[in-house]
Amino acid sequence: MKDLKKGLYLIGIGTLDRPKLLSNLLYSLRQLIVPSEIELRILVVDNSLTENARETVVAFSGSVIWEIIYLSEKERGIVSVRNRIMKYALTIDAQFLFCLDDDMTVTSSWLIELTKAQADFQADAVAGRVNYLLPETAPKWLYKKDFYGSYSRITGAEQLTARTSNVMISLDFIREYSLRFHPKLNLTGGEDTHFFHEFVNVGGKIVWCDEAVLIEEVPVSRANEEWILQRAFKLGYTRFKRSAIDKGFVRASILNLAYAFIQWIQFTAISPLFFFMAKEKRVFWVRKYKKAQGVIYAICGKSFQEYAQIHGY
Repeated sequence: MKDLKKGLYLIGIGTLDRPKLLSNLLYSLRQLIVPSEIELRILVVDNSLTENARETVVAFSGSVIWEIIYLSEKERGIVSVRNRIMKYALTIDAQFLFCLDDDMTVTSSWLIELTKAQADFQADAVAGRVNYLLPETAPKWLYKKDFYGSYSRITGAEQLTARTSNVMISLDFIREYSLRFHPKLNLTGGEDTHFFHEFVNVGGKIVWCDEAVLIEEVPVSRANEEWILQRAFKLGYTRFKRSAIDKGFVRASILNLAYAFIQWIQFTAISPLFFFMAKEKRVFWVRKYKKAQGVIYAICGKSFQEYAQIHGY
């Protein structure tokens, strides 16, 4: 492993009304292996109006040697939270930011694997893997196809985007290009895909680290066909919203109508065979129709707020 950059590293966590999940994440951090070159801090940004994560953070703070900071962000939305984390990281002159969602738990080698990959490949960002654990009540067909994104890739492979659920970001790169999450995606989601597309477009290098593993226990409310199809709808919806930011409404509409038409044609062509298909295969193809529907919904200017519903507790 090449030498790590010495300095201040920040773990940034956004949370909203999920104190039990947040507690599970925080206590999992105690097992982290942290290289001696790193001064580590942990930041929790609470998007709840009642600041109900404060008690969880205070209870945890005495159990670790690292400094833990609690901040309240009253403006509702995922972008508000992510940009508050970014602002704090830049204010304290941190070298790197690790982004985590509050429904994850870490493995002991997670942080050191990300830092190792960053040093070895001289990356501006490193994306890691998430293993999704389904609840006992999940239908059997959900186990037969990856609907959540538990994919594995070759460590060091360059990526065109990343997810903020498991990523390490160079703050020197952020300072140089003044990158932020776009406020137009505050309640819809898709902000991380847009952010990292822009990150790559200005010359950022994102690599994959397959050894940097996080665990997410899928709540019952997400372990069903309805949520999977709603997620597909959201992907179509935010695809257009992201495109409209970058290309303007007219050009984005033309490009995304073509995309929606292709998705609809594929769904229509295969649908006569649904009677003979296993459930997981039918759901896979219906997702294409829902993506097309999401695109049309967005082009028509209708509202869809992914973060209006809270999953987990």
